[in-house]
Amino acid sequence: MPAKPKPEKKRENFFVSPEIEASVDYLLTVMNAESKTDVYVSSVQMAAFLAAECQRGSTFYVSEPTTNEYRRMPLPWIEKSQPEWNFLVSRPHKWRKQLYIKGTKIPASTVWSGLISNNLSPEAAAENWDIPIKAVLESINYCELNRDLLKMEALEERHLLEAAGIICEPEDSH
Repeated sequence: MPAKPKPEKKRENFFVSPEIEASVDYLLTVMNAESKTDVYVSSVQMAAFLAAECQRGSTFYVSEPTTNEYRRMPLPWIEKSQPEWNFLVSRPHKWRKQLYIKGTKIPASTVWSGLISNNLSPEAAAENWDIPIKAVLESINYCELNRDLLKMEALEERHLLEAAGIICEPEDSH
C-alpha cells in the first residue's frame, strides 16, 4: 500500500511583541496545547470560524457567570472588515438577518432575485422598486457576499410555510 502523501505545508516566520508572546503563553497553558504552533493554528482556525459566522450574520454573546446575563461580544478585527452599506439597513425580525433597502420594507434579496429571475437591468430594477440605482447595485453586492445567509433564510422560510401546510414548489437543483 503506497504511503499517503503529506499535505503541503508552508513555513511562516514573523516577529511577535512581548504582549502577543504573553498571550500565546497564556493560551498554551489554558488550552493545554502541546506547542505554540498548536496555539497559533487553533487561534487562526477560530478566527476563520468567527469571520465566516459574522459574514453569515451571526452575533456572538458571552454570559456573565454570576448573573447569567448576556452581553454582546465585539469582534472589531472582523466586524470592521465588513463593508459599510449606504442604502441597506437591518430591521428587527425574529429570524431574518439580511439587510433591507433603507426607507422601505424591501429585503435586499427581493431586489437581487427579482433582477435575476426577471432578467432586469439594474436601471430597470431601480425603476421597478422605485429605489435609487445605487441601492440596487449595493443590494447585488450585498447578496453576492451573503449567499449562505440568504440560502439559510430561504430554507427557514420554506420550512415555516410547509409547517403551516402550504405546499412549496420542489427545490431548484442548481
